[in-house]
This record gives sequence, structure tokens and C-alpha cells, in this order.
Amino acid sequence: TKYISLFTLIFSLTIATVAQDQAWTQAHNNFYESYLAGDSQGMLSASKTFKQLADKTPTNLPLVAEYLQTRYSIVGFCMEGDCGIEVSDVLDDAIDYAEAKLKKDKSNANLNAVYGGMLGMKIGLSPMQGMFLGPKSGRYVDKAFELDPGNPLAHMFSAFSSYNTPAMFGGSKEEGQQSFLKAATAFEKRGQTTHNWAYLDALAWNGIALKKLGKTAEAKASFQKA
Repeated sequence: TKYISLFTLIFSLTIATVAQDQAWTQAHNNFYESYLAGDSQGMLSASKTFKQLADKTPTNLPLVAEYLQTRYSIVGFCMEGDCGIEVSDVLDDAIDYAEAKLKKDKSNANLNAVYGGMLGMKIGLSPMQGMFLGPKSGRYVDKAFELDPGNPLAHMFSAFSSYNTPAMFGGSKEEGQQSFLKAATAFEKRGQTTHNWAYLDALAWNGIALKKLGKTAEAKASFQKA
């Protein structure tokens, strides 16, 4: 009876893990398809599923990080149009969620990177906070590189920082473009290009930066690759 009970417990845990992995994959695919279609409500729905899964397994930091990636992408997308949400509230809630996780465990590179990225996005909404949030954002992106040298998301958020920061404060369109390219290349080297909206973002922003720098042919190639 003792061994049967142990077997039943292990079997039940295995089934639960498989079910969660399937739900995670489905949420990921749903978000990706909604992203491609420009469907903000689909993105919000998939992100809600990510949140539910993350709340069930709070120590699953890769899942937590991907949930926060969806919130970052939603805020960026909804800045350009009416999605029926208050983007500043969504961003603040995501930042609070990330901070609560990082207080307990700073070991996941993607979580550090996306938190740094969200702080950078916060500066875009509240420029007066740039003097405080800019260095803090940089520290978390640097931590991501420390944990995982060459981390694609760290390159991505480093790119946004360089590209969007005025030159008088140390920003550089050229450095931003190079970091967008590094992010795309890093995703490719790791085989993380399939159903990856961050990879598509890296290619698109690389194209935008190249076009801004007057490199039209290279920009076109990057857009076509995306």
C-alpha cells in the first residue's frame, strides 16, 4: 500500500506537470498568433492565462519571465492604439509583480532583463523619472548579462535604452542598432526563432534603426527577414 500510494503521488505530479507544460505552450502560441494578427484582445487573453499559470507555480521563474514579457509587449502595442486598458497601470502592476519575484530570487536572467526593460519603458511614460530609473534599469540588464552572457532579451532591452536615450545623456542610435542586431543574432544562435515575438521585434527594430541611419537596403533586408 505504501508503494502504491507513492506511485500514485508521483504519477499525479507527473500528469499535473505535463498539463501545465501543455497549457504554457498553448498560451505562448495563442499570444504569438494574436501578436502577428495585431489582436490586442487575444494578446490580453493569452497574457491572463500566463498570469494564472505563474500564480500556480510562483517559483517557475522562466514562466514568470515570459508572463512579464507578454505584459511588456502589450504595453508597447497599446501605446499606439486604444486597447481598452490604461497602459501605465498595466506597466506598474507588471513592475510590482516582477519586484516581488526578484526580492525572493534574482537567479533568472530573463526575469532580470525584462524587469530592466519595463523600467526603461516606464521612463518613456514618465520622463522625469529617467534620472532614477535609467541607472536602475541598466543594473538589472547588466545582471542578466552576468547570469547569462549574450542573453537575447538583455541585448534587446540594452538596445532600446541606447536607441531611445538622447545623445546628450549617453544614448546612441548606432549602438542601439548594433544591439538590436545582437539580440536577433543571439536568438538565432540559440535556436529561439520559432513562435518568438521578441525575435521578430528585434528584427523589426533593427530595420527601423537601420532606416533611421540611412541604411535603406540593410533595413529592407531586416524587415523582410522578420
